Order: sequence, then structure tokens, then C-alpha cells
Amino acid sequence: MIQNILKWGGVLLLLIAAIHDIRRRTVPRWMLAAAGALSAAAVTAGLLSGSTSPVYLAFALLPGILLLSLSFLSGEGIGYGDGLMGLCIGPVFGAEAMAAGICMAFFSSALLSAVLLVLRRADRKTRLPFIPFLAAAMGGVCVVLG
Repeated sequence: MIQNILKWGGVLLLLIAAIHDIRRRTVPRWMLAAAGALSAAAVTAGLLSGSTSPVYLAFALLPGILLLSLSFLSGEGIGYGDGLMGLCIGPVFGAEAMAAGICMAFFSSALLSAVLLVLRRADRKTRLPFIPFLAAAMGGVCVVLG
């Protein structure tokens, strides 16, 4: 029960971060701190209830580490704030849900990019904020996976 509440809290936090990301193209530090606090609560709840193990929690960090690696390797094609947000909320959702959400976010952002290119509303250099796609994808994952 508490873990579902924390997951939906994570979706809400992502939605707030998405609005900020769309408007300012940044992720404020206080949102990252809030995501870290939510993650700490999820880790504590999972360990106290016995529903998660430390190894599972370590695996939940891998999708965020992947996003941070992509940020570094792409010269911030994906911003560091996006990667840090993915890293912070990983333990809230779990490794499988985060991996599915990130894949859905990449797919939907690529689809929108293709549409914008075809309609000539964007070019190859146009940058789209990633967190709105991640927020929508994680909301979808929460609805489907519970």
C-alpha cells in the first residue's frame, strides 16, 4: 500500500518537474532533493516490509546510471538533470518499471521528434525536454503494472 502511494508520489513529482523542464529547460536542485527523499522513503519501506532486497535496490539505480552515462557520452544530448532525476527515482519504481518507462520515454520522444521533423516544425538541432516523456511513461507504467 505505502509503496503504491510512493510510486504515485513519484509520478506527481515527475509531472511537476516536467512542467519546470518545459518552461525553463532545467531541473531544480530542490526537485532532485525531493526525489531523493522519496527514494529514501521507498527504500526504507521496502526494507522494513521485507518486500525488497538491497540487491534489488542496487539494480533499481542502473537505469538512472544509464541516463547519466548517456548524458556524459552525448555531450548533454540528454541533460544531467534528466539523468539525476532517473537515478533518484529509480528505487521508488524498481528496475523493471524504470527500464520500461525509460524505453517508453525514448520511443515517444523519438516519435514526436519524427513528427516535428516531417512537419518542419523542428530540425536536427532542436532540443526537446525529456522529463515530460519520462513522467508520462512512468504514469503509464504505474497504471499497467500497478
